[in-house]
Amino acid sequence: MKRFRLLLALVLLAVPFASQVQPTNGAVQAINKVQSGLLAQDSLTTGNFGTWFFYGDAVQLHAPYKYYEDSQGLHIGVQAAKQGQWAGFYAESPNTAGEVFHAVLTLPYSSVPSGQFNTGLYVQTSTAHINYITCAGGADSTNFYWSVVYTTGNSKSAQKYYTVYSQTGGPSVPLIRDCTIITNGQNLLNVYLDGQLVYSSTSLNLQMPSPFNSYLEVESTYAGGMLSGIYGDYYATTTSNVQVQNAPAGDTAEIVDSSNTMLARATVGSGGTTNLDIGQYHLPINGYVQVYDPSHNLVASTSGGPIWGGDAFQLSSITTTTTATTSSTTTTSTTSTTTTTTSSTTSTTTTSTTTSTTTSGIVLNGVQSTSGTVSSSPYQITLANFNAGGGNNRLLVVGGEANNNYVASVTFGGVQLSKAVQSFYNNDAEFWYLVSPVGAANIIVTMAGATSVVVGAYSFSGVDQANPIPSKASLYNTSPGNPKVTLTTLYANSWVVDSPSIWGGETLGSPSCTQQWDVNLPNAITGASSSTVHASPGSVACGWTASSADLWDDVAIEVKA
Repeated sequence: MKRFRLLLALVLLAVPFASQVQPTNGAVQAINKVQSGLLAQDSLTTGNFGTWFFYGDAVQLHAPYKYYEDSQGLHIGVQAAKQGQWAGFYAESPNTAGEVFHAVLTLPYSSVPSGQFNTGLYVQTSTAHINYITCAGGADSTNFYWSVVYTTGNSKSAQKYYTVYSQTGGPSVPLIRDCTIITNGQNLLNVYLDGQLVYSSTSLNLQMPSPFNSYLEVESTYAGGMLSGIYGDYYATTTSNVQVQNAPAGDTAEIVDSSNTMLARATVGSGGTTNLDIGQYHLPINGYVQVYDPSHNLVASTSGGPIWGGDAFQLSSITTTTTATTSSTTTTSTTSTTTTTTSSTTSTTTTSTTTSTTTSGIVLNGVQSTSGTVSSSPYQITLANFNAGGGNNRLLVVGGEANNNYVASVTFGGVQLSKAVQSFYNNDAEFWYLVSPVGAANIIVTMAGATSVVVGAYSFSGVDQANPIPSKASLYNTSPGNPKVTLTTLYANSWVVDSPSIWGGETLGSPSCTQQWDVNLPNAITGASSSTVHASPGSVACGWTASSADLWDDVAIEVKA
C-alpha cells in the first residue's frame, strides 16, 4: 500500500469540558438501550490477533518485519531492505460500515539514527482506490512530527495529499496520542487528538465510499535496525452520536460519567428524539443517559454501563423473545472432473463433494479446485459454475496459492469477495470469503500479474452470518521444512481450514487435517487445503509433509457455526 512519505506534526492539548449535575430524589423512569453502535473493539493487548490481516510491501521487498501483542499493545516493526528505500507493514481490519475509528498511537522515538519513520491510524475506502485519512506520527534524524492528512488516488497509490493539521514536535509534545477519526467518506471529516478537535469540515470531496478498512501501519527508510510503533485500544462505531428516543419534547437529555460530570447535553425535539455527540471522548463512557424536565428535575435514567457512539436509548421497556429450533440436515452430492484451456490460462478443474449429516452447526456442501498459469492481462482464472449450495446461512470461501503474484480480487457471479487472510513471504497463500452467496456462478480470480496459481473453493451452510471468520492465522518459514499452521479457535464446533503453498518442485502429502485439494504445478507452485472440525475452543494445528523440505507459507481461518 502506498502511503505518504513525509509527516508534519501537531501539538494537541486536551481541554476537558465538565459541569456538575445534581439529580433529584424520587421515582425515575427507566431508560433502556435498544441499539448498540459498537462495530469493533480490540484492546490489542491479548495476544489474539482476531480478524486483523497483516501484510505490507515489506513482504515483497523481503524487508524484515515483526508484530506481536503484550501489555503495552500491538507492536508492529519494520526495517528497510536498504537505506533510503521505504518499507511498510500493517494490520488491516475487516470491512467496517461505520463513521468513528479510534486508536491510541505510541511513537517511541523523538528522532531516529537516519532516514525516516512513521506510524499511524489510517481509515481507507475498501474500494479499489487508495483514498484515505490518517492521523500519524513520524520521526527523522532531527525531530519528531504529528499530522492529519487525507488523500485521493488511483488503484495503485495515493496521488494527492492534503495536510490539514500539523506541528513539529518539542518538549511539550507527547509521543503517545489518542486519535479519533470521524468521517462519512463523502464530505464530513472531524479529527480529535487527545480529546481536542484539531480539524473539522463538512465540505470536503473525500471520494471514500463505505465500508472502510482501518490500517495500523508503520513505514521506515532506515536499514540499520527495526523501528516499531505501538497501538492500543482500537474501536469503531456506527456514528459519534447517541440517540435518545421517546422522550418528552422540550426536555433535556444528558450523558454524565460515573463521577456525575456532564459530558453532553441536547434538547429533545418535537418528535421525541435528540442526538448527543460524544465523538471527542475516549469510548466507552461508563456513565448514564439521563433526561431532565424543563425545571431540571431528573425524570429518567439508565442504570449505568458503557455508552458507545451509535447507541440508541428509549424511555420505555422493550422485551424480545427468541425461540431456537434444532434441525437435522443431510446433504449428498457427486464428483466430476473438467479440463479447460484458454489462450492465457491452462487449468484442470476438479469438483469434489461431500455427504454430510448434522444435527446442528456447519454443513460442507461442496469443494472445487482449479489450477493453471495466467500469462496475459487481465490475469484471470475461472472456477466455472461453482454451486454455493443449499441450506441457510451460507458462506463461500475461496483459497489461492501462487508463486509469482498475489490475488488482486475474487468475484462470484460478479459479486466481490473480501480478503480474510494472506501470507506471501515465499509463495502466496490466502483466503477470501463471501457471506450468503446464492445459486451457481463462475468464481473469477484476478491475479496481480503473471503467475501460476491454484484456486479452490468451499461452500458451507450453517455459518454465523454476522461473524463468519472470527479468527485467522498465518505463518511462513525461513529455512526449509514442512508446512504447518496453528490457529486458536474462539468458538465451539468451528471448522478450521488451512491453505499451504510451496514451490512446485515439491509435492505435499500426509495432511494432519482432512485433505480437500492438493494440486502440483511442476516447478511452479504446489497448493493445497485441508479442514477439520473442533468441538471446543482451543488450539488447532494443520500440517503437511513435503516431498523434500522447502520454503512455504500457510494460512488458516476459523469458520464459526
